Amino acid sequence: DYTGGGCPHILAEPQRTNQITQNNQFDTTWVASNLGLTSGQNGIYNTTDAWLFNATNSLANVTISVSTSGENTYSVYAKAGTEDGIFIRFTGGSNPRAFFNLTNGTLISESGTTNTNVENVGNGWYRCSITGSETITDARIYVADSSGNFVSSGNIYVQYSQLENGSYPTSIIPTSGSTVTRNQDIFTRDGIGSLINSTEGVLFVEMAALSNDGTYRLMNIRDVSNTDNFIYLGYKDASNTIRTRIEVGGVASTDMEFVLSNETEFNKIAIKWKTNDFALWVNGVEVATDSSGVSFTANTLDELSLDRNGSLEFNGKVKQLQVFKTALTDSELIALTTI
Repeated sequence: DYTGGGCPHILAEPQRTNQITQNNQFDTTWVASNLGLTSGQNGIYNTTDAWLFNATNSLANVTISVSTSGENTYSVYAKAGTEDGIFIRFTGGSNPRAFFNLTNGTLISESGTTNTNVENVGNGWYRCSITGSETITDARIYVADSSGNFVSSGNIYVQYSQLENGSYPTSIIPTSGSTVTRNQDIFTRDGIGSLINSTEGVLFVEMAALSNDGTYRLMNIRDVSNTDNFIYLGYKDASNTIRTRIEVGGVASTDMEFVLSNETEFNKIAIKWKTNDFALWVNGVEVATDSSGVSFTANTLDELSLDRNGSLEFNGKVKQLQVFKTALTDSELIALTTI
């Protein structure tokens, strides 16, 4: 992922389908009411396919028909124009909806949602999203002001709409006339036994979760020929909690956990393994140790993947991922993991 400036990072996302059949062609399948639409506007990340939404009367909006159910997240990118608010909703059941302030990127008010979020993506643009569990019949976007009122004149900029099953928004899935599915991202490197010292070492990662969603999302070093030999590290099914577990021949050598302050922010984490010398380090601090347990025999581990034997896929962001051939010293681990 190259967005946001700076060095890129791995972006590992789950399978998602954009249920909106025209995610950025607001003059086609969408129905405009009291609204003028102008294409070709400057958008996020130096794009030029944003739209100017200009209110010509009260309740200025665009609406598109959709058909989906369950937990869904609806998101759009928006920027203040002569007006500085946006109202988004999808119809069904409790009609999840929210007003957002496009001057400072804050939630003004909401109703019927299970979650709302505003992400600053730079240059005055914000990604605004709402989540709810509904049987949905349509999605809508309204021009509003920064106090949470509909307006009869004025304009805002809008780009890239998305409605997807799930509790949080993922990266944009372009559509042009039909729904589109993006598959689960899979990252695996096998045949690397010569790069891993099975008897001792360190697995280090700088990572951030996409959401604190209470599911297991793991990365794994393992023995391809014997799945009873593995080291996994990642997020577990408890809020802001990481877990690492090492099994040798199906018997646990160590099992350690730590509660982060925020799993959606980048944290530097390392697990050290060596017979009777296991330790978990987080952001420059040794947070857990285990002085009883065996390590692997030589030439055991030979694959690294962002999942756990094909399931419990890691969904998140990874800036760094390294495997060291020695059990690093405390001073080396401090230097490696300090933010």
